Amino acid sequence: MLASERSGLGHARGSRSIRADDELEQAIEAFALLAEHGTYQKAFLAMFIDGKYVVSEEKVKEQLLSLVDGLDDWVRKRGGGRVSDALDLALGAANWAAGHAKSSPAFRELRGRLDEQYELLQKRGAIGYRFARERLADFFTEAVLLPLTGAPSSPEEGARVLEVAGVTTLLDDPYTGAANQDGGVSAALEQYPNFTLSRMRTLIRSSTMAQLEQGRDDTKILFAFARAYGAFLKGLKQDRIAYAWILAGNASITQIALTVPVMVVMREWRHDNLEEFLEMAVEWTPGFTAFAALLATLPDQLIEDLKREHPHPTEPTRHELRHYIEQFATTHPEEHKELIRPRQPQTETIEA
Repeated sequence: MLASERSGLGHARGSRSIRADDELEQAIEAFALLAEHGTYQKAFLAMFIDGKYVVSEEKVKEQLLSLVDGLDDWVRKRGGGRVSDALDLALGAANWAAGHAKSSPAFRELRGRLDEQYELLQKRGAIGYRFARERLADFFTEAVLLPLTGAPSSPEEGARVLEVAGVTTLLDDPYTGAANQDGGVSAALEQYPNFTLSRMRTLIRSSTMAQLEQGRDDTKILFAFARAYGAFLKGLKQDRIAYAWILAGNASITQIALTVPVMVVMREWRHDNLEEFLEMAVEWTPGFTAFAALLATLPDQLIEDLKREHPHPTEPTRHELRHYIEQFATTHPEEHKELIRPRQPQTETIEA
């Protein structure tokens, strides 16, 4: 996990590593990360993502490519071995995944969303999905086609998967639940080709270390914001909108690492938009964390009143909210300070 210059000592005498004098702390950190994550790959990627220590560009690319290859191998193994047709591979892998997910507690929320969303999106007169496994297999088929081909089996199926995954609700109004009209499903479908395994390999190999480090830093900002905003939406009882943000906020080390090359291409493709979003994310992440902490102290009925009366709550609602904010200021002084801090763009503070 550490950079080193290794030199041979002669026939049958082994070799010697020459290391910098200040490497002890990094070695201790590496050992702790290995104990935490269980494999050298995850521990090394965790060290790279943390950014505290300089790591080898060659090793970073090697491990990122290994992640992509591992995902490819998994799909092919579960999809039937040497089957070459992408749809057949996707169907085989999806059937295996559906069998695993149909009763796993980890997929309970996804099963609930499938029950809800597939009924809403079911074409009139079409035969419904009678079993959870059928819905799961259909969903996973489209999810597996994404890294294989960069395209759904059809625009309709792609739209259905994006809706179930919560992608199309990312920018919906958190108070009213009104759908965002900018972009929508068609804009999301246009990004599919950037997520193929072959595209990922090309990006990793062709990126400079500076680009990978920038992608890493962008990714960290994005996932930190997702954790805070997801918790805020959860506190507002907006589970439908919160779903994708919460998923992103709970991403694993390997999922975060796989996002790094995607952020590299996003920075090149939509530089100004990405910069604007990341600046907003840095500014608002602490605030959404504080708002989530406040929401956890409010009774459910007050939260429903605030949502229903947004953006102009009645005086009784404002009076009750002020009461809880005063208590919050006493019990959570640091969060309260963050809660009322003016931000850009300028908005009314919660006290106002």
